[in-house]
Amino acid sequence: NVVTRQWNIPLSKEMTIGGSLSIANRATITGKLTIGGDFNIGTQTDLGGSVYVKGNFNQQWSGYLYMKKGRLEIEGNYNAANGTYYTELRMQNAEDYIYVHGNMNFHPYYGSSLTAGTIEVGGDLTSSKNLTAGGSHRFLFSGDKRQQINIATSCYFATIELQNYSEEGVYATNIFNKSKLIRNGCR
Repeated sequence: NVVTRQWNIPLSKEMTIGGSLSIANRATITGKLTIGGDFNIGTQTDLGGSVYVKGNFNQQWSGYLYMKKGRLEIEGNYNAANGTYYTELRMQNAEDYIYVHGNMNFHPYYGSSLTAGTIEVGGDLTSSKNLTAGGSHRFLFSGDKRQQINIATSCYFATIELQNYSEEGVYATNIFNKSKLIRNGCR
């Protein structure tokens, strides 16, 4: 396991960490990084490169994730703090992409600035507050079994696209606001 205080990966650098990685001070990632365990951020992290996480991604303490035309792929779950910590997710570029194979549990204190890019979720999406997406931002649900969207009615989505072709499809536990729904023949 690696804990870092100040960390930058140059654009041309490729790195693999066999265990978990915890970032405690501001970091900029512009290279290609593979993490064999969990990835924990507790500070501002600018992601302009590509990060593949074999465990969970945990946005905690004062974790600010600012996507800078980067890609984050998580085999496990995306966990943003339970609302008691200063966390934020920012996606403002069309190239910004987060793919969560598992569940996305999003309960940040500050919330989100999602105006472009895509978040793809293979599991369930849960958010109690502060999840707002506008502009050209897109949430894509692509699981292969029933997926559940359990979010506060105050949450808002620009575009929701369904690519879950399972018999059960995608189920929302309550009504929420969206600008556009693309079904692709899905439930």
